[in-house]
Amino acid sequence: MAGESGAAPGNRAVRRLRSLAGLPPIDRAAFGAIARTELPQIARIVIVAAVGWQVCLWLGAQDPPIYAVLVPLVSLKSDPFSAFNLSWSRLVGVLIGLLLGLAVLRVMSPGLLAISVVLAASLLLGMLVRIGNQPNMQVAVSALLVFSNPDASAYGLTRLWETGVGTAVTALLTPFLFPADPRVAARAELAAIAQALTSGLRDATRIAGETGRSVLDGTREMLGVIERLDQAQERIRTMQAQITSAARSAGWSVLRRGALREVGRLEPTRQLAARSAVNIQAFAEEVMTFAERFDFDQDAQLRPDSLRELTEPLAQALDDALAGREYAAALARARAARQAFVAGEHTRVASITRRPLNRILEDLERAGTAEPPGSAGAVHDVAHQ
Repeated sequence: MAGESGAAPGNRAVRRLRSLAGLPPIDRAAFGAIARTELPQIARIVIVAAVGWQVCLWLGAQDPPIYAVLVPLVSLKSDPFSAFNLSWSRLVGVLIGLLLGLAVLRVMSPGLLAISVVLAASLLLGMLVRIGNQPNMQVAVSALLVFSNPDASAYGLTRLWETGVGTAVTALLTPFLFPADPRVAARAELAAIAQALTSGLRDATRIAGETGRSVLDGTREMLGVIERLDQAQERIRTMQAQITSAARSAGWSVLRRGALREVGRLEPTRQLAARSAVNIQAFAEEVMTFAERFDFDQDAQLRPDSLRELTEPLAQALDDALAGREYAAALARARAARQAFVAGEHTRVASITRRPLNRILEDLERAGTAEPPGSAGAVHDVAHQ
């Protein structure tokens, strides 16, 4: 206790300084996860940069070969679903910027006009060679660096071959330097998506069955659930690009070819998550709509215990299916819960409320009987390899 009390003032001071600087608070668990991802990336950049630098010196570089270091610094990325872990857009930006700077210096002398032309042209080219949804500023940075030497023309030609060396070293070494396991990344992402979907289903069930609150409060909380489900669907769409990248990269990978192929076959499981997200959101929206028009307390099937008996086995089956665990037993419980609910169904509201849940159950049944790689059973196999 004494140690904790002694450290508390220091912790408070650090938190206060970070707050004044506009920095978010430190989450130790999140920082640990970031460190596990970023430290191998830092090591990759340092190793590739050092090798590229030394190769340039062996090839006769007279000046410090900055561009050989710049290539891995700007182009390496941490992507377990890619064979090379390279941002090709950034790498192309380095090359285009360098060539642009050299071209302008061929027809103009270094000065304000040349700088303005290079800057304008590089920004326009950066709009075309984009990084995601953002302009590629690496074009402008590389072009302007050509002007940083008194003998800019000779400097630029030197940097051109240094960039080639850095590119070759980066492409050759990165597949062998601490490659992340794409199966672990895919399993973690599917588990996170499963957590988001099942918590959304459970929260929607709880809100629907709660009493003693105003319709406005319930609607506000349910809108929060729907917003979180929207975010989960965005993650599911992102995973589609990751799975596609893994399938495309498998043929180029040296150390992770089998793992990338397995991840590339997870598309049916991702589709199961996507359909489930839509149906859970439909359930939440149906509940929110009917809560404004009907008194749920008057329908015994829409009370908390009855709704939980219907949705809890379904949530467990969905969680197990997406996380790669065996879910036959949970699926059987979900079927039994649906049959019991249908047997006691006496109102149209209860019937309509159940329909999205029924579609989730049907999707789980189809995934459970499908045997091709990428089905829930295949996820189970991948998770235990």
